[in-house]
Amino acid sequence: MRISRRTFFAVPALAAAKSAYAPKIGVQCYVFTQLKQTPEEFFSTASRAGYKRVALVPAMMPENLGELLKKNNLECPIVYSGSSLHDEAAAEKSMAVVLKVADAGKRVGATVMVVNPDPKRGRERKTDDELKLQASNLNKLGEECKKRGMKLGLYLCPRDDNFGAKDAGKCATPEMQAKYADLYRQQLTEVRGRLAAARASRALHAPRQAVEHAAQALDGFEVRLKQALSGASGRARRRCDAVHARLALLRGNRLQAVAGRLEALNRQLSRAAPDVLNRRRRQVEALERQLRALSPMAVLERGYSLTRDADGRLVRAARQVAPGARVSTQVADGVFESEVTRLNSED
Repeated sequence: MRISRRTFFAVPALAAAKSAYAPKIGVQCYVFTQLKQTPEEFFSTASRAGYKRVALVPAMMPENLGELLKKNNLECPIVYSGSSLHDEAAAEKSMAVVLKVADAGKRVGATVMVVNPDPKRGRERKTDDELKLQASNLNKLGEECKKRGMKLGLYLCPRDDNFGAKDAGKCATPEMQAKYADLYRQQLTEVRGRLAAARASRALHAPRQAVEHAAQALDGFEVRLKQALSGASGRARRRCDAVHARLALLRGNRLQAVAGRLEALNRQLSRAAPDVLNRRRRQVEALERQLRALSPMAVLERGYSLTRDADGRLVRAARQVAPGARVSTQVADGVFESEVTRLNSED
C-alpha cells in the first residue's frame, strides 16, 4: 500500500473507525466565498446540487441564517472560524470571535465548532512557547464549547508552502525541488528523533504490543470496509435494476402512446380521403363544363361554321375572297369544299 504525506495523517483515524461507520456528507462554503457568492446564492447552489448539510464560515452566516437554511432544506452541523491562538496579544479577541461564531451556529443546530489556528506571518515556524500558548487556548475553547453542548474540532491541512510545493509536493524548478527535498529530509529526521525519544518513554514501553494492536485495528477496519463496500454495491445494483425497470415501463408506455396516435391519424385519413376525392371530382367536372362552353366545337354545334381559304386562313369578311376562289367550310359534323360564284357585300 502506497501512503502519501496526506494519507499518512488519515491512517490513525481510519484504524479507529467504528463498525457503525455512517458518514454524513456535506459541502464546505469556503470555495464559494472565493467565487464571491452571497449566502443566498451559496445555499441555493448547495440545495440544487443535492446536499442536505453545509459547513459555514462567518461570511456565510447572515442574520437570517435560520430562515435561509429552512428555505433551502439544509442543515448546518458544523461552523468554522480561523483563530490567532499563538499570539498572546490577539488570542483573547480571537477566542471571543470563535465563541460568537459558535453561538450563532448553536442557534441553528450546529454541534461542532471547527477552529483553524492561523499560521505566523511568512509561514515561519511557531516557537515552543507559542505552541504551548496555542494548545492552552484550544483547551479553553474546548471547555467553552462543552458548556454549549458542542464539540471543538481542529482543522489540520497538510499543505506545504515551502518553496511553492503546495499540496502535491512539486516545486516549479529543480533547484527549488532539491531545497524542498532537503527540508523534507530534515523534517523526517526530526520526527524520527522524536519517535526514538518517545520509544524510550513509558508511552511506548511495549512497542510490539502497540504494533500488534494497530494491526488488529487495521484488520478490523478492512473487514468493515469490505462489508460496507459489499452492501453499497448491492444497494447500487438494486437501484440500477429499479431504474432499468422504470425505463422499460416508460419506453412501453411511450410506444403505446405513439401507436394510439398513429391509429387515430389513420382513422382520420380514412374518413377524410373520400371527401377530398369527391371535392376534387366536382372541381374537375366544373372545369370540364367551363372548357366545353368555351370550346369552338360547342359554337359549331349551335349552327355556326368556320370558313377558310385555299391557304387555310380563316375567312372573317367577304372581301377576303373573290368569285372562283375555292374555300372549305367546317360545321359541327365535318368539312366540305365549295367555290365562290358571287359576292354579296352588305357594304
